[in-house]
Amino acid sequence: MTKSNAPVTVVIPMFNSAATIERALNSAAAQSSPPQEVIVVDDGSIDTGASIVERWSKSNISVHLIKHPGNLGPSASRNTAWAHATQKYIAFLDADDAWHPEKLRIQTQLMERDPTIGLIGHEYDIGEDTRWDDLSTRAFTLSTFSLSHFLLKNRLSTPTVMLRQELPHRFATDQRFAEDYRLWMEIVSEFGSVSFINLPLTRLFKSPYGGSGLSGNLRSMYVGELHTFSSLRKKGIIQRPIMIVCMLWSTIKYCRRRLRTLIAGK
Repeated sequence: MTKSNAPVTVVIPMFNSAATIERALNSAAAQSSPPQEVIVVDDGSIDTGASIVERWSKSNISVHLIKHPGNLGPSASRNTAWAHATQKYIAFLDADDAWHPEKLRIQTQLMERDPTIGLIGHEYDIGEDTRWDDLSTRAFTLSTFSLSHFLLKNRLSTPTVMLRQELPHRFATDQRFAEDYRLWMEIVSEFGSVSFINLPLTRLFKSPYGGSGLSGNLRSMYVGELHTFSSLRKKGIIQRPIMIVCMLWSTIKYCRRRLRTLIAGK
């Protein structure tokens, strides 16, 4: 490793991801400011993903593999890696996604300049292309999202997020959908807002709702959102009237999405 490495721990939860994990690892290693370490948590996989990680090697970063004895879910996997992280910042990457080579450099520089930023995200795109646009001369803007923005909808996809390792918050392990949404709002309630880079620095190779079983995922996301608002109410982050309004809005969104999937024949 060199002094140019960013003070970042990359966290990758993995479950039966043998077909994609190498692409994710390569995108971390290809960063213009590579991370100091990558922690992959194998969450009870039954494929060859763990052996791929064990064989994979790049001289510019350290890669650590942690194995769960069973499938505990992405929240538990991310929390496990977070507990073992040694670096100042945490960046989340899913095993089937990839990053733009400038992602860590841009996010780290912004967080280093402003210690009031607890969490920062950015745009993403969806596709199959593994090539990236040159951003060396491209200007970008920053937006901020407050809790009120998040109550309307989740503003962040997990593989776009970088946060400070020292934060006391963690992913909820009592739900497997919208658990990231819940964490972001808990952090926003402390910092007042989060920063957002208006550049697509992550590529998702599937729909955010999943390429199969779309209707089932929509319902699970909807139930997860209801759990999230209930949790925020119990923690005193929002009041009961706000919780009720948010739940009604989630129900409206869910019905609209279901209607769209039925029309599309999915």
